[in-house]
Amino acid sequence: MKSIPTAMAAALLILIGRAPAQTPPQSPPAVKIGRDTTWILKPLKADGTPDYLAALNEQFGKGVTKDNNAFVALIEALGPGLLPEQIRSATLKALDVKLPTASPFLRPVERAGPLFEQFEAARKGPWGAADHPELAKWLKANAAPLAKVGAATSRSRFFVPTVKPKAEPAVIHLVIPQYGGVRSAARALVARANLAASEGRIDDALTDLLAAYRLGALVGQDYTVVGRLVAAAIILEVLDRVADLAVSGKVTAGQARAVTATITETGPPPSFAPALLGERYTGLDVVIWISKKPNHARFRQVISSTLAPQNGPTAETPVPAHSPLDRVFQRADYNVVLRRMNALYDEMAAAAASPTFAARVQEVARFRDRAERTRQVAAKLCSPKADRAAATEWVANMLVSALTPLLGRAPILMDLVSVRRDLALVAFALAAHRAEKGKYPNRLAALVPAHLKRLPSDFCSGKPFIYLSDGRGFVLYSVGENMRDDGGRGEGEGDDCDDIVLRTSANSVEGNKPSR
Repeated sequence: MKSIPTAMAAALLILIGRAPAQTPPQSPPAVKIGRDTTWILKPLKADGTPDYLAALNEQFGKGVTKDNNAFVALIEALGPGLLPEQIRSATLKALDVKLPTASPFLRPVERAGPLFEQFEAARKGPWGAADHPELAKWLKANAAPLAKVGAATSRSRFFVPTVKPKAEPAVIHLVIPQYGGVRSAARALVARANLAASEGRIDDALTDLLAAYRLGALVGQDYTVVGRLVAAAIILEVLDRVADLAVSGKVTAGQARAVTATITETGPPPSFAPALLGERYTGLDVVIWISKKPNHARFRQVISSTLAPQNGPTAETPVPAHSPLDRVFQRADYNVVLRRMNALYDEMAAAAASPTFAARVQEVARFRDRAERTRQVAAKLCSPKADRAAATEWVANMLVSALTPLLGRAPILMDLVSVRRDLALVAFALAAHRAEKGKYPNRLAALVPAHLKRLPSDFCSGKPFIYLSDGRGFVLYSVGENMRDDGGRGEGEGDDCDDIVLRTSANSVEGNKPSR
């Protein structure tokens, strides 16, 4: 988890580490199993508390087999580095697979040196082998593992069993796969597609781009926010390059139809809601773990775990065996804390599921403001003499601040991925129409039903996408996150402009009256 801001976490570590030794007070009330507290009623551990790890595996692994799980095939292509050493053996055992030893794995590109620079440049548009010779050699050398990555994307599921490193007590201590390797594979496919496009091999370019798109969609089945954000990043990059081909005038009607069919059949981009369920389970599990032996030392472990993924292990401040803060943690009613946690997760889910983009942006911003106020309240030290209600309120604020993921822009970013996907579908329908009719249509409605079963609308505005065409070229755009028509100007083209724009090289349509 990466939810708590660095400065806040550091302050909490210092704050709760300053206390003289003291005899521990009474134990808190036992945690009650219920929808309002533990959220799940089963499965249960031997001690009678929920087994959230088993619940995650049961819910997200339903229907997954070795033959339909793309992650199993990706291990063959990307090698052991895909799984951190702490969880490698346990994960492979859960998948019932052995780590291949003889396969040629995708060679990583070091984040320094000329090859990395060539790799980054090649992802942004068409390039030739003479432009980036080292990268061209690298792609040839890695043809076999890239072929395996492409084959893996034909599978229907993506599931990584949830396992804990040995002796780690709570779900928060989970170690997740190295998704950087998956993203690097997607980037390699994009770079190779750009090379193919520059050489006029449009079929090859589309094959690689659509494989990368399917890879992103598969990773989007992951239960973690991190996994879904990686998926969104992959899909966004692919959609940018796919859109370039759609407006290039180089695709045939058959190619355009194939792209539209693949993107449609792959389904919508990943949503935020399933990842929120994983975050809920993690948060509730940690509250219960602390309730079993409530003291500030355990809370410090939670803070350290939230910081470790981004900052490395935190320096430990010597902690006395007992302190006045133990009295606060032990006096708290953790059933109330669990209810508070569930209420916030419910609030996050409601914000992310608002029916319109405008309402979603407003609710997400409102939630973030409330979360920040909670963090400010939690920063104030609670008196060891506080009664149960006050102690519970303070502990709840502390844990909510540490465990509730900062909603941030994740739901909004995923909405914008969906908007770009819909723009790409319309752009390829336009390309197919032009290939067949010799010109672009005057109105988008002409694409239905020959090229699209229905015409997607702009989720940002709740209205049709804005379209301008003189038959020779077109401009197609969404009003973007600011929900304002900026005249087809995107980021960097004016103050606060953020239209999401696709346009052909023909400029004759600029200034024409928009149509739908």
